[in-house]
Amino acid sequence: AKGASDVSVKRVVDAKVAEMMAAHPEVQLRLVDGTVAYTFGNYEAAMETLIEGAVLAVIVVLLFLRDWRATLITACALPLSVIPTFFIMQWMGFSLNLVSLLALTLATGILVDDAIVEIENIVRHMRMGKSAYRAAMEAADEIGLAVIAITLTIIMVFAPVSFMGGIAGQYFKQFGLTVAFAVFISLLVARLITPMMAAYLLRGHNAEQLVEHSDGWMMRAYSWFLRKTIKYWYVTLASGFAIFWVSLQAASLLPTGFIPQEDASRISLSAELPPGSTLEDSASTTDKMAKIIGALPEVKSVFVLGGAKPTGAAEPRNSVVSVELVNKTERDLSQVELEGKIAGLFSSIPDVRIFYVK
Repeated sequence: AKGASDVSVKRVVDAKVAEMMAAHPEVQLRLVDGTVAYTFGNYEAAMETLIEGAVLAVIVVLLFLRDWRATLITACALPLSVIPTFFIMQWMGFSLNLVSLLALTLATGILVDDAIVEIENIVRHMRMGKSAYRAAMEAADEIGLAVIAITLTIIMVFAPVSFMGGIAGQYFKQFGLTVAFAVFISLLVARLITPMMAAYLLRGHNAEQLVEHSDGWMMRAYSWFLRKTIKYWYVTLASGFAIFWVSLQAASLLPTGFIPQEDASRISLSAELPPGSTLEDSASTTDKMAKIIGALPEVKSVFVLGGAKPTGAAEPRNSVVSVELVNKTERDLSQVELEGKIAGLFSSIPDVRIFYVK
């Protein structure tokens, strides 16, 4: 039905297949190919990236502020921003797909930026000897305009992407609006919740604590470097141009392509025999191919659809071979490397031409 995802369809199909096998125990049904595992993999990878980004952001805050209460307040900004975003996505009719998950992954660092700016300024005011409540009030007022400007700039960059025309606009509609919603909610969290939590959770600093919280070696090194760059501005300018030039040279070493190579743990290839070949010829050839592929340790199963093209049209001299690989974490060779290896193994089979179906 329209609007149903492949994951929900798989759940329904699995339930019905289980009912059929229970009603007919003499029949065994086994899944040989599917793309739902790839969908699950995208979701899990996005969630892992989201969590890793949040953890790294919190660690950086802890290293610089050296205050677990301030770090805790910063860490709360991410779930307080992401969870309401999910509600808005549902209200807008969005789903957790490749595009929306990419938007959430991209926005991970942005979601805690505003809270980090707020809490850092509050802690700085507290180290001047102010109470937590007064520091939260004054620091929030002091940095508020800059935080709003940063957030609105990001929204103005991503939101228009969602209103592109044509096919590209359909793809990026959920991307731009998801980023814009998430960043806007993070602004509300930083301006309303973060100062309130800081006012009641942070503790004031007495004289001993002020000494203890003096700048660490990292901040002292940064301050020293900053003073030097301001004093010798021409050296900074020359260094900037040098770094820019090196970056351009390094960019030429990066792999290029519209879509990066993926590893979905499944290979689909089409085998084509010479004109005039019969279905029996296709069966004999594909049996040899399946035997060769099945002997590889990275292969879990091989399924051959004989007498058909990849489009599904009947053709006696064509066959479609679906290869399911073990998980990429359980093998040393990538999917692309295995495709090259399999193509080399088929050189011993005469009169057959293969090409991979992407």
